[in-house]
Amino acid sequence: MINCSNPALSMQGSTHMIDQSSSLSTPRLKIRLAKDARDIDAMLPIFREGMAESKFASYEFSEAKVRASAQKALDNSDFFGWLIAEYDGKPIGYMHCTISEMSFATGDLAATIITFYIRQTYRKTLLGNKAAVGLVKATLKWAKLRGAKELFVHDTSEIDTKGSTNFFSKAGFRFIGANFAMKL
Repeated sequence: MINCSNPALSMQGSTHMIDQSSSLSTPRLKIRLAKDARDIDAMLPIFREGMAESKFASYEFSEAKVRASAQKALDNSDFFGWLIAEYDGKPIGYMHCTISEMSFATGDLAATIITFYIRQTYRKTLLGNKAAVGLVKATLKWAKLRGAKELFVHDTSEIDTKGSTNFFSKAGFRFIGANFAMKL
């Protein structure tokens, strides 16, 4: 599970590539930041799949909005991140995160994981777990390098709330509240 050896994450080049290399990784599994429109194209089926599986399945999927959000992340990588887990060069999961000044504290930055998804085919497998752990560790590295004091996770998908709670607890996150929703 999550208590495996820590991957050694290193930043390479001006694009802030995040690579994962250790016993947690394999030459076939890579964790990295999205870098261009080809990554957005490759991720669209996963975005669509995640939405279809989630509580948001009744909403109309907007490829244009996803492309715009991902492009915003690419254009502003100091504040937005789209991290990709790839196996044999094909995306199997992703994490979308942001960083901003806390609304109640001057100069203190916090990062937030907005979306976290591992394809259903890989979820609850050793490879899927390695990808999930790698994405979390890479996101922690991304947030620390940008000066964040804390990383928050909001789980609103209803895909596997209990599994998400267990995963993030084992990863060292502390449960601090809950999300609520009401259909209007």
